[in-house]
Amino acid sequence: MLPKLRVLQTAVVISGDHNDPESWWEWSSKKEQEDRIRRFKRKLAPQKTDKTDPLSILVVNNMLLTGFDAPVVQTMYLDSPLRDHNLLQAIARTNRPWDDP
Repeated sequence: MLPKLRVLQTAVVISGDHNDPESWWEWSSKKEQEDRIRRFKRKLAPQKTDKTDPLSILVVNNMLLTGFDAPVVQTMYLDSPLRDHNLLQAIARTNRPWDDP
């Protein structure tokens, strides 16, 4: 278990706009976002292959609450106002079992 924990990776994905500082572009680039999301949805493994990836934590700011589905997602929403439809979406994302095949 410890070797697996040592290779775990994290990535950041944020909603960006044209006023963002250049230092944020790495995380708000649509191409980079799509790549990180695709990697996150792969089966967790210490090595990156076409079907596995060590990317295990996706830190998201202001996106992926609706229209995003990855069965492995275990989500925590911090400092985010959740009510009405957003609250229902957040509950739906975290209230489901996932069986590792």
